[in-house]
Amino acid sequence: MEVYVDYMIVKNKVEGDHSRNLQKMFEILRAFSMNLNLRKCVFGVRSEKFLDFMISHRGIEANPDKIQAIQDMKPPRNVREVQRLRGCIAALG
Repeated sequence: MEVYVDYMIVKNKVEGDHSRNLQKMFEILRAFSMNLNLRKCVFGVRSEKFLDFMISHRGIEANPDKIQAIQDMKPPRNVREVQRLRGCIAALG
């Protein structure tokens, strides 16, 4: 399970482990009297955009839309444009 401020992801290496891992997560939440907003919950997703990243069976990857935006940029011509490109690439990391 990975937690990002008020978002949680339960990941599995083996598909059959998902229900067991969810059960563990619910037990942890119950132990700390934490609640979930069911309108924001999604279960059993194989890939999904999450906090501007793609979550899939391959792991966490950069959002393809953001990668395309960098690929579409004109090559930098001066120091400021190189710095801007570095900032965009760093945001993907």
